[in-house]
Amino acid sequence: MLKSTIKQLLAICLPILIHSVSFGQNTYLDSLLKEAKQTKSSKTKAYLYNEISWEIAPIDPEKALNYAQKALNLSKGQSAEEEATSYNRIGGAYDMAGKYEQAIQNYSKCAALRLNLGDTIGYSNALINVGAAYYVSGSFSKALEDEKSRVWCFRDNRIFVIE
Repeated sequence: MLKSTIKQLLAICLPILIHSVSFGQNTYLDSLLKEAKQTKSSKTKAYLYNEISWEIAPIDPEKALNYAQKALNLSKGQSAEEEATSYNRIGGAYDMAGKYEQAIQNYSKCAALRLNLGDTIGYSNALINVGAAYYVSGSFSKALEDEKSRVWCFRDNRIFVIE
């Protein structure tokens, strides 16, 4: 009797639970897509495309790459910060697709822009992404050889290279 009651509860509750979890995960993405269609501002649209790319990357790296490319096209020459984010998103999409060389190239472009902006945290995150892409591709030694992947220390918002 107890087993049949549990089975009945599972039969009723499990579909509701699955639906509510999957619906909740799509709500944010749906709102981003809707807002991107409605906005007229290219700066806002670039930001939204980058956010969409971030959300879609684990599910569909090709779509993520497409949105990140759109964001890059809108942000080039307009917002260096959003341009850096676009390169990071492009790198992430390539990373998810297993295209590590392209990921490294784009993470490196992000790192250069972050360094020029004086964004030490963004710069270090980009370098971590470069190193992680080298590691996942089986080429960790290249990360150590690459001059952009040296060990960096941050103190008082200054960058120091340890060679």
